[in-house]
Amino acid sequence: MRSFLRMVLISALILGLSWFLSTLSLTPKPDTTPITGSLRVGWMEYYPYQFTTQVNGVSRRDGLGLKLAEACFHRAGFSAEFIEMTWQEQLKAFETNKLDVIMLAAPSQERMKNALFSQPYASFKLATFYSMPHLAEPPEDTASLTKFCAQQHVKIGVTKGFLLPRRLAPIIKQAESEGRLVAVDTPDESFQNLADGKIQVAFLDELVGFSLVRNHHWKDLIGYQDLDCSPDPTCLMFNRATVSQETVDHFNQALQSIADDGSQSALIRTYLYPRLLGILTQSKMFRIITIAAAMFAGFTGVLIAHREGYDWVGALVLGACPAVGGGVLRDLIVSRNPLGVVADPANLLGVACLVTGVGLFLRFAPKPWREGLEAMDPSKDQRLLFFDTLGLAAYTVTNVFLAMSCACEPLWLWGPLLAVFQNGGGGAIRDIIIGRAGNIAILKGVIYGEIAFVGALGLSTFFIFYSQRDDFQEEHMVSASLFTMFAVVVVRTVVIRMGWRSPNF
Repeated sequence: MRSFLRMVLISALILGLSWFLSTLSLTPKPDTTPITGSLRVGWMEYYPYQFTTQVNGVSRRDGLGLKLAEACFHRAGFSAEFIEMTWQEQLKAFETNKLDVIMLAAPSQERMKNALFSQPYASFKLATFYSMPHLAEPPEDTASLTKFCAQQHVKIGVTKGFLLPRRLAPIIKQAESEGRLVAVDTPDESFQNLADGKIQVAFLDELVGFSLVRNHHWKDLIGYQDLDCSPDPTCLMFNRATVSQETVDHFNQALQSIADDGSQSALIRTYLYPRLLGILTQSKMFRIITIAAAMFAGFTGVLIAHREGYDWVGALVLGACPAVGGGVLRDLIVSRNPLGVVADPANLLGVACLVTGVGLFLRFAPKPWREGLEAMDPSKDQRLLFFDTLGLAAYTVTNVFLAMSCACEPLWLWGPLLAVFQNGGGGAIRDIIIGRAGNIAILKGVIYGEIAFVGALGLSTFFIFYSQRDDFQEEHMVSASLFTMFAVVVVRTVVIRMGWRSPNF
């Protein structure tokens, strides 16, 4: 009787849990809105908000601005034909009714005569970028900046057709009257002039400016100063001659709907945050840490290959498994194309160098040195554990970034899981290859994957809540990522020092 009651209780619990999980919305629901019309939409490259990328030789539109607009058009019942052209070309096409919509437009009294505007859908923060070799740091407030530009006879770069905030009008008008205004077709050209010293100041959204400086390696040429000036609202501009007010209303309703159901936050995490955080992952120090961690992770496999008589290819395989095997497993799960190791083979090349170096060392180094290396225990050597811990911290953070960039939702689930796959999957694959499938260390007491899981869960939770804010700072996201790395290093160090192990099942 007791056995029967236990079985009934267990069955009831399983069925109840299954029902609860079935009610959760763990994946975004497909948008089934019928398409009722088509719109011609003009846009220009404005990285990181809207740009093109190459995937397997095919160009595709990318960036938060484009993806958000696509989602809103689709939910409002319209297909969109996106046409790339300069800002000045867009305005001319708009006037001749060859475009129905222009993106990233600021309302003005003049424009409202021929255009309808959506609700604001993007928020920009203007900054002053200046030529460091030719100009001292300009002041932050606009009144002082006006005097500064006049006294220094500063040449100012602007993009043709761009509307700057009204508070900057005195600066622009004075520069234009004195022949100090240099107008170009794109922000990229303006920043090239800034780097070449042809102009001394340009006003631009700080994220766009930072991206141009970073991507073109202009950090020693172009400086940055905050600007005490709020930008005008950024909207979609609809052509009054070809688009009805009803269409604009449908778009505004779709925009509000996407904000309410969390789709907008997910788009921000997928198409904006990973690119902003590139300032961390693409830094030289971060890459040194990840490559060194991959090499030290592969060192265990190289020693096993030597002790058990593997050849050079076998040593490379066993060394590469912990270094890149986990990443390959992770990339296959999320259908990443191309695989990370294909896009950036630095870790694999590092392991190849390690195998070559250790192989030559074991053949030609003095006997006491060889014996010292052969007797080394990677699970206890403090030097190897130190770099392994740094790698654990770095890969924990980068896998949350990858989960966002691959649109793996919900982030609170896939961020931690991908961190575990990367940090533990490669070692598990190596142990299976050498016949230790029943004795995989990270699955039998070693507290390793748990640290990655908890660290990634904390960072994922931060990004989920942070993406719901109307404003955000790149510094906040970088600080949260660095704090997560620091916490992982501290916890892993304490676990090693105290000799803690996870309890048996």
